[in-house]
Amino acid sequence: MDVKLVLFDIGGVLIDYSQVFTSAERDVHITKGVLDNTLDKYEREVAQGRISVRDLYQLCMQENNLHADPNYDLLTSWVNDFRKIEETYNLVHDLANVYQVSLLSNIYKGMVPMMLKQGLLPNVNYSYKFLSCDLGMEKPNEGIYALVEQTTGLNSNAILFIDNKSEYLAPAEKLGWKTVKFDTANPKVSCAKILEALSETKNA
Repeated sequence: MDVKLVLFDIGGVLIDYSQVFTSAERDVHITKGVLDNTLDKYEREVAQGRISVRDLYQLCMQENNLHADPNYDLLTSWVNDFRKIEETYNLVHDLANVYQVSLLSNIYKGMVPMMLKQGLLPNVNYSYKFLSCDLGMEKPNEGIYALVEQTTGLNSNAILFIDNKSEYLAPAEKLGWKTVKFDTANPKVSCAKILEALSETKNA
């Protein structure tokens, strides 16, 4: 069966987040390492939408006895540190003319609307947005993959999923989805692999 739905992860596929927290480090002098450690501790709660990025910032200050600006907008500075991956950005625009293009991502409340507004994500008609912060569960929880099938009504072999992490692709492959592992360092090669995977399904 031809692929009908192309699902994109965000971080590492559509967005390069390698410079995250550099603005906060400059603006409020909280080191990237301290922010990274706080995110590691509360990542599940933030990704599932149980606490906000603002809450995360407050926890970071409290737990590390810091006295930075309590009103600092970490969400905005975080998004400002993102860089769009041009190759994938352009590919999404092309594919949206042919396929149902959608998002499946572990992401935090408020980020996707802000990224769309700033032009960091392609402004196309996404058929679906499966975002962990809205769903209360995250990859690789098998439930989020089952929800994709239930919501779209598509057979597993009609779905192509692109992610940069093998552990997030594994549950999709178990269900019979087609997958491509994206290499953030080589987006041009990875985009070629996506087109190749789509071509193979048409020629099968």
